[in-house]
Amino acid sequence: MSPLHSEAVSCLKGLQTAQELGMISVIVETDSMMILHAIQGSEQDKAALGVIFREIKIFARLNFATFQIVHCPRGGNRLADTLAVVGARMAPASSVIWLDGAPDLVQDLITSDAAGSVV
Repeated sequence: MSPLHSEAVSCLKGLQTAQELGMISVIVETDSMMILHAIQGSEQDKAALGVIFREIKIFARLNFATFQIVHCPRGGNRLADTLAVVGARMAPASSVIWLDGAPDLVQDLITSDAAGSVV
């Protein structure tokens, strides 16, 4: 699975988890302009990942009062980049969700991204 595919699947899984937790407003940050344009666009994407992008759009429209996807440069969002790489290395049908606290690496990257520094 490519990092782009992994990030698209992670976006969908994240939206599904947000819906299950009862969230009604969601902002998704991505460093991928391709994902941003695919989800924001109104055209039907016929690319290999088009089905996932369409599913994200439909799911967001049906399940959230407000939904935004915004661009965050990779330098300002190392967490998303790291998680996409980790996800790309996982078995295709596996997933990981941390509801009661994330591992130290993830916490460190969250702190670093919030401070705008490098860990």
